[in-house]
Amino acid sequence: MKPAAGNTFQMIATTQFGLEEILADELQALGAQNLEVGSRAVRFVGDTKLMYEANLWCRTAVRVLKPFSSFFARDERDLYKQVQKVDWTQYLDVDGTFADQFGCKSINFEHSLFVSQLTKDAIADQFRDKFGKRPSVDLDNPDVRINLHMLEK
Repeated sequence: MKPAAGNTFQMIATTQFGLEEILADELQALGAQNLEVGSRAVRFVGDTKLMYEANLWCRTAVRVLKPFSSFFARDERDLYKQVQKVDWTQYLDVDGTFADQFGCKSINFEHSLFVSQLTKDAIADQFRDKFGKRPSVDLDNPDVRINLHMLEK
């Protein structure tokens, strides 16, 4: 579902280490609001127009992400449960393909490959439980690419 221009929502722009402040300046120049500089990322608020402009004009952004779910997870078991609470059928078809990527280091989740595999299992298991079939993983050309980004609180 595409939000209408003028309706604002939260986004995260990822970048390389050391370029966070420059990215924040670029986003602010485009009209981004409520900027929060983090490690290799800047969180901000804007509309659809800003999302496209950030993708087009920000020289230091690697990706501009539009979060569709947010939750707290204290350990691996909790992460699995929280990922399972998301209705993945809104974003992915059982016959589709997906890939997930863990985008940030965390004190509680040190092994990014394990976190990525755990997320993949939670999504695939939800489809298996609902449809008796799991969507496939395609790391090169997935129908849906999921970026899990963790922020320490």
